[in-house]
Amino acid sequence: MQRFHRRGSAAHACRSQPAVDRPVGGRVRGPQVMQIEVRAPAAFVLGLSENGYGIVRSLARAGIRVFAFHSEADEYGRLSRLCEAYRLPPRADDAALVRILVARRARLATAPVLFATSDRYALLLARQATELAPHFRFHWVSARMLEAIVDKATIGAACARAGVPAPYTRITRADDDPLALAREIDYPCLIKPCRFDAPFPPRLKNFLARTRAELAGFFRAHPQTLGASICQQVIEGGDDQVFQCTALIGAGGAPRAVFCTRKLHQYRPGFGVMCFGRSEYNETVVALALQLLHFLGYRGLASLEFKYCARDGRYYFIEMNPRLPWYSALFAAAGVNLPQLAWFDLADGAATPPARQRDGAHWLSAKLDAGWFVSSRAARCEGLLGWLRSIARARVFAWFDARDPLPWLRATLALPALAVRRARAGARAQRASGGYSSRRQGSDTLQRPV
Repeated sequence: MQRFHRRGSAAHACRSQPAVDRPVGGRVRGPQVMQIEVRAPAAFVLGLSENGYGIVRSLARAGIRVFAFHSEADEYGRLSRLCEAYRLPPRADDAALVRILVARRARLATAPVLFATSDRYALLLARQATELAPHFRFHWVSARMLEAIVDKATIGAACARAGVPAPYTRITRADDDPLALAREIDYPCLIKPCRFDAPFPPRLKNFLARTRAELAGFFRAHPQTLGASICQQVIEGGDDQVFQCTALIGAGGAPRAVFCTRKLHQYRPGFGVMCFGRSEYNETVVALALQLLHFLGYRGLASLEFKYCARDGRYYFIEMNPRLPWYSALFAAAGVNLPQLAWFDLADGAATPPARQRDGAHWLSAKLDAGWFVSSRAARCEGLLGWLRSIARARVFAWFDARDPLPWLRATLALPALAVRRARAGARAQRASGGYSSRRQGSDTLQRPV
């Protein structure tokens, strides 16, 4: 069961008028789409990687005051002038994080709206809902519901009951014999951790096994993954056959807003995160996503991924996340400012007119798309000029924002050192492979969760 925590109500409504610059925490915001009264609830954004920075930009665009929190050096959104950034201790437990957030909230007149940008922070809201509820407004997914969503084995069973197509999935057991398991599976298949915190080889999000020998070799080299992983059927089709539907479900269970995105490139190719994509509404994907969310009784923000299989003409569920995806800056640029709508849902509660997305808005992570170009067969066919022509259509970026250049500049300066670390990590991953694959699976140090 999900609950919507509101404390008080918005002191003032949003005014649809040209915005003016105003200081926020010693910084001056750039031009905004609209102005929110100073006493309206602020937003607390937990995490300042690409996802969090996209949320910050979307809220700042609407004139909402933003406090944002980071714990790692590569969360370059901490350098943004569009928010007040605060550092969290990297190894702080849930109780310590709650104390820090509550202390910061105590300086504000009204309860702020919380945004979780990663599984870690989504779990924080679920586990610490009782402690956070008196101080914040947030879409709370219960711990039980969250476990069902982030566990790939459990969500697959929910799809079957909801009538949503999903790939065949074999849940591994701790006592499985790798050779016997390998004989049960059709190939190629994808080995994934059941949960984001399950034991799995460092820097690998998943492992593609094309033969029985590769699958058996993987589990022999990493026996700790048995009982904490799944073997999943690979759905045929290229990166551009993957669609994502992001939805905001209101307290009454009705969709407040939906947005559909089509991936064009992924890193790693085939089974990674979107590094280049566009807004593209797909009625079938939206219908399947809402069907599953209704079955789950879900409330709040969620992002669901599907892949189209040309062989049977069906869309298959791939995964679901109880938060906004990492390309969150795309929503406002395509006419559906989901972070702002989520803020309204909690801070104001008033019905908002349904927004219709503009198709054809392109989003790009230059860092990861460069990795796609180097490692993708499709890129070799397309050639350098073809690739450059395609990404030239991008108008929204993971880090670049002309109003706020410092995060992009810092992320760009970090690329050479990141490339060296990636090469070293790839070499370590290859040495640690235990000989279970003649192909280099590679590390994924550039990749973040969807």
